[in-house]
Formats: sequence, structure tokens, C-alpha cells
Amino acid sequence: MDVEANKNEVVNASADRAPATSVDTLRLEGATVLAVWAHPDDESYLGGGLMAAAAAAGGRVVNVTATLGEHGTPDPVTMPPGRLARIRQHELDHALQALGVSESITLGYEDGTLDTIDTIDTKLAALSAHGSQTELFRAHLGDADYRRLAAVEAYFPANARAFDLLGASMAATAA
Repeated sequence: MDVEANKNEVVNASADRAPATSVDTLRLEGATVLAVWAHPDDESYLGGGLMAAAAAAGGRVVNVTATLGEHGTPDPVTMPPGRLARIRQHELDHALQALGVSESITLGYEDGTLDTIDTIDTKLAALSAHGSQTELFRAHLGDADYRRLAAVEAYFPANARAFDLLGASMAATAA
């Protein structure tokens, strides 16, 4: 990979959507940015800068978190799922406040189970109500929860731009 040629590229769009773009070409002023994540803290380390920039530019930023990451510990005895979920919700609230994001949706699914839940399609489809002018951002980390969240793109019109923040093709990650 030619790093110099690709240093500004942060995302690739699938073939049926707008071509790959970089942060430099995004129009964040007045945009609606819908950011979809599997777990709390993913929004901060994967899309925090972009969400803060959109909010600072006067854009509407809607953060969607599918789970509270309650199973994200190697020691569930010391940190039981209910306790960890409360801590992570608190951290999410504070992170979004620091980023300037005032709209947040938590889908409420159990961490690590998204690939087994049929009703998630209804909630993902409801996100499309944010409109065709939405900039849809998500990441694909390779775990089952993120593979399932890739379906969110299917519910947006073809003219809505969808971006994978890790640079993988949306078409490739949705498979």
C-alpha cells in the first residue's frame, strides 16, 4: 500500500454509493451524521474527532450504540455485567458531552449477541428515518456484533453516503 498516496483517505464507500472520500471532502456544516457503534467507547476512539468536528460545524450528530459492552471484561466476577454496563453508560454519556454530541440512542442489546437477534433489523431500519442526506458512519472491527451492524447500510437510500471509518469497503464488510 502506498501510504503517501492514501494518507488522507479515511473511508471507502461501496460501489453503489458515493466514491471513496476523505475528511477533507466531507461537508460537515449542517450535515446530519449518524454514527453507529457496537459498544461504548468505540465512538470515542474510532469516530470521536469526526463527530466533534461535525458538531462544532453546526451539524446534527446522532450517536447509536447497540450494546453497553457489559461482557467486555476478562474478570466478570470482579466486574459483573450489570455493574460494567452502568459504568460504561456513564462513560458514554460523558464522552458524548465532551464531543459535543447531544443525541444518543442506545439500542439496549446484550453485548456479544447481535448476530443472534432477529429484531435488530427493525431498530436498524428505524434509523433510516434520519433521512437520505445523512452521512452514515460505522466501523467494522471483525467481531460478530460489528458484522451484524453492517446491515444498517441496507436501510438507507442509495444516495445516502455510508462510510466505514477503518477504510474497509462497505460492500466487503457487509458480507
